[in-house]
Amino acid sequence: MKKFRARKLITVALVVAVPTMGLVGCVPDLPLDCEVRVMSPDAQIGAEVAIITAPSSSFVHFEDAIVAAEPMLTELISSDSTEITTVLADGRPRQFSRNYTNFEGALTENDREDQLANAYSNIRRLYRCVSEGQSADFTVQPGSDILASLRVAADALDTDSVKRDVVIIGNGLQIGGQLPLESLGFPNSMKQVSEYVNDLYEAGALPDLNGITVSFVGLGLVDGTVQPSLNQQSHDVLEALWQELVTRSGGQIGDTIGDFPAEAPAPNSIDVSPVPTLDNACLFTIGEADGYQFKPDSAVFVNEKLARTAAEKLKDNLEGADCTSPLNVTGYTASGVNRSDYVAGNAKEMALSLNRAKAFKALMMAVGITNKIAVTGGGKGPFSDWAADGTFDEQLGKRNRIVEISEQ
Repeated sequence: MKKFRARKLITVALVVAVPTMGLVGCVPDLPLDCEVRVMSPDAQIGAEVAIITAPSSSFVHFEDAIVAAEPMLTELISSDSTEITTVLADGRPRQFSRNYTNFEGALTENDREDQLANAYSNIRRLYRCVSEGQSADFTVQPGSDILASLRVAADALDTDSVKRDVVIIGNGLQIGGQLPLESLGFPNSMKQVSEYVNDLYEAGALPDLNGITVSFVGLGLVDGTVQPSLNQQSHDVLEALWQELVTRSGGQIGDTIGDFPAEAPAPNSIDVSPVPTLDNACLFTIGEADGYQFKPDSAVFVNEKLARTAAEKLKDNLEGADCTSPLNVTGYTASGVNRSDYVAGNAKEMALSLNRAKAFKALMMAVGITNKIAVTGGGKGPFSDWAADGTFDEQLGKRNRIVEISEQ
């Protein structure tokens, strides 16, 4: 279970709670067909969904991931005239298929199920082509360039539909491309998360995700053999990296399907290299949802009881990780103003971030944390909290109102 990190989580329990089609079981094993198919719509498009598939050798069994994704996908494609695109996230990402739902004339539940089964068929067909059917006409390149796959997916969502979504089915370990985590390694802090994304922005490598919601299935799930299990620090920065990349690209973060029952990946999954995990460290980040929330322009907690609970959880984590060294407590704030009006390191934000860090230090001491504690005001947090037009975005600002606890 993640500590001190708020996220919207859908678990596999939804497979029971939501009537679904049985995505894997409802489609018979037809003769393998790896032809790229891009169909044309026969009606006005009402919604668009791009599904990025990353069945790598460091992920879990992809059939299990498909089953876990089914409730989310069913909800997204159940409206009439939904365009569904599949994208393969190997070392050379490309579009594999495009088809459409059309529930006109679907008078019975069986008719509707047939439409959904047809919509799902290309997802499973693509996976079968990866695991069973490589040939002169269909080859898979080593690596997992999820960033480039996002660009392919965004380019495919090219109509003025009311709703546009991307679903990434994979563990989020980018191998190769312009974000080669196998050589860069995981960011070692939230600040470095921001630096990674800033470098991509400066290089013009970010996709255009304006108006697109991006959801994840299996983010951080690994096989434990090709990719050693991720510790909490590695998992946290991986999640933060993709959140920052999506929001910096103009997109919105959707749902995340977390842990689900899964077997080891199939033998012919996409070949990838491991990403070196971060060393276990006494590094914790606490945000507004955990209780690090203050009244405007003050160091007074909105809910001191919740903030104290966060301090108590921190105490348990410090003891569990045997963190006895002196600690740094660094507070951060949101910019609170439009980009054109912002001055980095201004006196107001530096004082406010320091005073809020002091307030949390007082709670740490009150719950019995005995480490020596130094307090720092970090000013504005590490993430961009401006919309594409430069205006301050309150939802993005929440990501900057955090406190980081680390060893000195």
